[in-house]
Amino acid sequence: LLIRGWRWNAGEWASLIVPLAVAAIVMIVPARSAALGMLVGSAILLLARVDDERATSVRRWLRGATIAATALMVPLAWPFAWLASIGPTDGFFRSALHRFEIWGHAVGRIVEAPLLGHGIDAARALPVAGESSRFAELGPTIMPLHPHNAFLQVWLELGAVGAALMAALVLVLFARRRMPATDAQPLTLGMYACALAMAAEAYGIWQAWWMCGLLTGGL
Repeated sequence: LLIRGWRWNAGEWASLIVPLAVAAIVMIVPARSAALGMLVGSAILLLARVDDERATSVRRWLRGATIAATALMVPLAWPFAWLASIGPTDGFFRSALHRFEIWGHAVGRIVEAPLLGHGIDAARALPVAGESSRFAELGPTIMPLHPHNAFLQVWLELGAVGAALMAALVLVLFARRRMPATDAQPLTLGMYACALAMAAEAYGIWQAWWMCGLLTGGL
């Protein structure tokens, strides 16, 4: 709908019933991660559909943003953790403050094994020395199951080596021969931005359904 500029026939409009119904439900129920993904993905799609030159620029921005986040997410998490330490504050959901708290705890564990990390899927097994969350939105422990941030989870479990491999994967994904300038590129970039926004603040990256979604998007 967005890529065609609203120029659809009656049959094509009818085909939108299911996705629009899903979008409406997501916006009504407290599914903030999904809502964020839809909003970010739609915004990037609209920006990239202006022309091929703009789409190429958007691709470079997303590639650069992903690599920067991979390299800088550990220090960037500290201000959010500080915000959670003085919360709850007006203007933030308690679930958001809990995530900030989780990120701060994850960074504290990352510096214990910065090169190779604690091992894949170790986040759910790391002891927390009896620490509990001040917000308890996602469970009683200070870091339930995973850091709720793909970049921090890679750093925590796979260290700098894993983070470098993830950055390399992004470079391969964005290679020109794999993402040529076609009419599908804005849709591709929008889908990537949607997944990136959600991966940065929700879900454990090794959850099978989430991995399938990300790999399908990558393909």
